[in-house]
Amino acid sequence: MKKDELVECLLIVEGDPVNLNMFDHEFRSTPGPVWHDRKSDGVPKYSFHGLAPVPKSIQRRGFDTAGKLWCKDHWGLEADLEQMQIKRRPHLRCYRFFTCGTPKKELIWHAVNRHSMLRVVHVIASRMDARMYEHHYADGRYSHTTISHDLDRFEAIRAEAGFVV
Repeated sequence: MKKDELVECLLIVEGDPVNLNMFDHEFRSTPGPVWHDRKSDGVPKYSFHGLAPVPKSIQRRGFDTAGKLWCKDHWGLEADLEQMQIKRRPHLRCYRFFTCGTPKKELIWHAVNRHSMLRVVHVIASRMDARMYEHHYADGRYSHTTISHDLDRFEAIRAEAGFVV
C-alpha cells in the first residue's frame, strides 16, 4: 500500500507511570503474530497482537488461510501496525503509527478494559475519506467517539503530542 493510502493513528494514554509501563509492556511484548506461512524474526515489537492477541490456532493455520480474515474481523485491518513512534512523559505515552485501513474501536477497548486506570484517546486521520475519528476510553470502558472533517485538528493534536512531520 502506498504511504498516502496509509491511515495515520495517534494513541494518547494518560495515567500513573506504573500503569503506563504495564500497558506499554503489553503493547510491545510479542514479535506479533507468528504465522505458519510467514517468517518472523522473533524480536518483540509494538503490535496489535499485544493488545488483542491472535489465537494460536489461527496462527498455526497461517496468515493467508485464516489470519487475514481473523485480523479483519477483530482488528478491522488485514495487517498489523507500521512505523511506530513513541513519546514518553512522566504521566503520558503518545504513540504514532500507520495502518492499512481504519482500525475498529474495539481493538483498543480490549486493552483499555485490562488497564482501567488509564485514560486513552485513539485519534485516526483517514485522508481517503477526509475524516478524523477520536475514540475516548476511561475507567476501562469506551466513552464516546467524535467524527469530524477537520484534519487540521488532527495535525494540532499530533504536534501537541510531540510528533513533528
